[in-house]
Amino acid sequence: MELRSLDPTAGIAVVLGLFVVLAGVATVVGMPWQYLNGGLALTALRVLGALLAVAIGASLVRLAVDARRA
Repeated sequence: MELRSLDPTAGIAVVLGLFVVLAGVATVVGMPWQYLNGGLALTALRVLGALLAVAIGASLVRLAVDARRA
């Protein structure tokens, strides 16, 4: 599949999804657990939020690509 064959909204959704995935990965790589000032629960929520961002971004990319195939 070529990116040129995608309609503009699907292309934007792919780019946005990849950005969200990269932001989630950067948060995990940035080691949010090193800031334990808020406690262990807050650190766990930060890690969970970063992993959820990766999942949401990947889902957005998949939906955009699957919508094009249908």
